Amino acid sequence: MNTTEAIRRYVKDHPEEIVDAAFLHKTLFPIIKKQTYLKLFSRLAEEGTIKSVGRGVYAPASLPDEKVDEAILDYYANHGNGMLYGDALYFALGLASCPAETTMIYTNRLENGKKKHVSSYELIGADIVFDDEAKDLITLLELIEDHAYAISLDSKKYAEIYNKLSRQDYSYELFEEIIKSIKYKDSTITILKNMA
Repeated sequence: MNTTEAIRRYVKDHPEEIVDAAFLHKTLFPIIKKQTYLKLFSRLAEEGTIKSVGRGVYAPASLPDEKVDEAILDYYANHGNGMLYGDALYFALGLASCPAETTMIYTNRLENGKKKHVSSYELIGADIVFDDEAKDLITLLELIEDHAYAISLDSKKYAEIYNKLSRQDYSYELFEEIIKSIKYKDSTITILKNMA
């Protein structure tokens, strides 16, 4: 099976999943020259197999437009691949009363530190496995980092979430992994280290 057929098969086997060309190249087709590989996606888009939803990001042509945003969120932020941060996180936690205009996501489906805009999403690469412990620790770091803003949204709810998360035990290795991937202020790191 040639590469074009393999990509067609991948899209067919994942009819509701976003296809990030760079991630797929890195994980499934690393031996193919990148320029050649990207031309395959252009051809597949021209023939109607996939449709572009952002630079280097595609959806199966069969995926209805109204489901694309949900598929983007699912691909980059769920299944251990990422998490919300910023206003989107505060809305999900119940601190903010209205959703963010731009949904910000840390994701391991991008290279560490790389940024990408897809639809109404701002993605930042973070080389982290986003299990529950990692998400809790990142949430705590975000609450410390953005303390003044987050507490102004709903101070009672902020205190409840902060107290719950700050009482948990986190591994030092995970903490090191996170601060290597996501940039936090020195003061934020110091506050968290002093909690231990």
